[in-house]
Amino acid sequence: MNDFIKSAKQMMETDLELIEILREYKNELGITPISQTLLSKKLRISQSNVSYRLRRLIKYGAIEKIRPGQYRIISEDVKHTPYGLVFQLIAFLENHVDSYRDLTAQSEALGVKLSDIQQAWGFINNSFKN
Repeated sequence: MNDFIKSAKQMMETDLELIEILREYKNELGITPISQTLLSKKLRISQSNVSYRLRRLIKYGAIEKIRPGQYRIISEDVKHTPYGLVFQLIAFLENHVDSYRDLTAQSEALGVKLSDIQQAWGFINNSFKN
């Protein structure tokens, strides 16, 4: 269990690092023109992993693709996007390992709907299929 939480946290830290790179390279219009090859080098992960992460971040509302090689961060604070609940859930589970399988307890503790917790878990589980 602790290995899972540790892996999920590491995955999210890499996603945050990716978002930070997009923020660092954005132009005056808020668009980041950057290749997946450069992202791959900066993150020290494969280009296919970068592509997969970008698709997930787009799907879950953290960034948007303007056109190939151009991205925009939707919110300056990723925690205020649909992806943000995943951060809260992982932080909660770090301190409440006993609630790992109790989605209702997670929902109540985080003050969100059960369907939101289920969506966050879908994102987490989907993230480990790559």
